[in-house]
Amino acid sequence: MVLSDVDIVDRIRQKSIIISPLDFGDIQGASVDVHLGNEYKVLIPDGLTHIVPRQPLDAHFNSITSDWTIRSGDAQRMGRDT
Repeated sequence: MVLSDVDIVDRIRQKSIIISPLDFGDIQGASVDVHLGNEYKVLIPDGLTHIVPRQPLDAHFNSITSDWTIRSGDAQRMGRDT
């Protein structure tokens, strides 16, 4: 299913889509721009076969904080041969 920007905003207001933190300026057409930080979670290979919405998942993930971040424009430079 593809949602338009109007549909995305409606679903966010209805709380059927939750994006945090959210800058409404990041909603473009049928997409939402996301900003990545240096903290992420990695699934632990413990036999989890499916995810049940609204059920805690913290026990199935390791939290990792890296000492680097990708700044604006870095992604474009990564794809270039230098």
